[in-house]
Amino acid sequence: MTTGCRERAPFHDEAELLAGIINEAGEGVVSWLLDGIVPGIDGRAVFAAALMRDDGAYNLDNMLLFEEGGNVSALLFSYPAGLHRIHPAMSGFVKTAKLDAARPMLERSVPGSLYVNTFWVATDRRGTGTADELMQRAEARAQEAGLQGISLFCRHSNPRALRFYRRWGFETMEQFPFPVPSAEGGGQGGSLLFRRAG
Repeated sequence: MTTGCRERAPFHDEAELLAGIINEAGEGVVSWLLDGIVPGIDGRAVFAAALMRDDGAYNLDNMLLFEEGGNVSALLFSYPAGLHRIHPAMSGFVKTAKLDAARPMLERSVPGSLYVNTFWVATDRRGTGTADELMQRAEARAQEAGLQGISLFCRHSNPRALRFYRRWGFETMEQFPFPVPSAEGGGQGGSLLFRRAG
């Protein structure tokens, strides 16, 4: 474990913090999808409520945190690829056009893999080896579950992440558009990446 970090499961009272991290890591996709579906309530708060329900893929049991000095320094949010689909609650509230635009990112994965929904390392922990340790945890989770490898989505506008995943042996399985404009500008598309276990 990286010096000063400890590994732990999330607490229920951290759901809003984690929803914010997932929104940040996804460059605003949570807000883009969920803002406005409940009048006066931020989309991150809606997502946090879904995380606390403990059903399906979108729950706190599928998250692993690294903590340093009382602050979350890294997050791994992963689950078997068979669970990677649009949350049933979204189908009834999010406009069909938005869901259809986001469908590839919200549903595509490599069957029989561990799907990494969110792989996030705090800015001040980047370049310290924390990301490698987090990926080792993802690999261990895949092996413990008897899954064939790890799949995830990465935006083309995030070259640093793409370099990291390539270094770990991830290969592009499919490319598709991404509906949310990148904070960096350009790079609207993304790739489904896969790395075989072992």
